[in-house]
Amino acid sequence: MAEDTVKISANLPQGTYDLMRWIASERGTTLTEVLRRAVQHEAFILDVQKEGGKLLTEDGNGRINQVVIR
Repeated sequence: MAEDTVKISANLPQGTYDLMRWIASERGTTLTEVLRRAVQHEAFILDVQKEGGKLLTEDGNGRINQVVIR
């Protein structure tokens, strides 16, 4: 069963809109999908932080870095 959808309107700085368009182009997807993923990623980050976890990245040389989001 598909989720109900809700149409929204948002006021964004031009730079944010440009970034969303670039992401959509790079991923071959829509602005709606970019926004949906951004919200899901934010929820994931909040869950990790609430659990006392850490977000880590690994660069191309195998170095691990902690991502700090406030």
